[in-house]
Amino acid sequence: MLPTHSLGHGLQSFERFFGSVQRLLHVVADVLFSDQFLEFGMSQKDLDYLLDEKTNTIGALLMHLAATDRTYQINTFEGNSLRELPASYQEKWAVAMELGEPARKAIKGNSLDYYLNLLSETREHTLAEFRKRDDAWLMTVDKECVRA
Repeated sequence: MLPTHSLGHGLQSFERFFGSVQRLLHVVADVLFSDQFLEFGMSQKDLDYLLDEKTNTIGALLMHLAATDRTYQINTFEGNSLRELPASYQEKWAVAMELGEPARKAIKGNSLDYYLNLLSETREHTLAEFRKRDDAWLMTVDKECVRA
């Protein structure tokens, strides 16, 4: 059996997933689910800190991770083109996805719990969608993504 991974606010087991889907989740778990270091506590000041005028804050980077997960969901599970993201996505996630100056201005003043909740919500939705899929789905080639 593959090991379980902590998801920040509890222990997550991938036992309900099977085959290649389970292996995929274990491979990406360290990237998607490695927010334990944040639980040592970061203040709002820490999360909003800018090293210089060209960097992004830790808070913006955490929100970027959640935005990336949501983008993946829209494209992979909902079948929407990344060129045609819904307005609801644009309103909530576009600035975090792009980062840079707009993110430096807009993404600040939030607590660590705010960012952890965003990550947890998007993560749980991704896991719920993977529960609906099997190896046949995982091995399906998206012909629109394949380039000659």
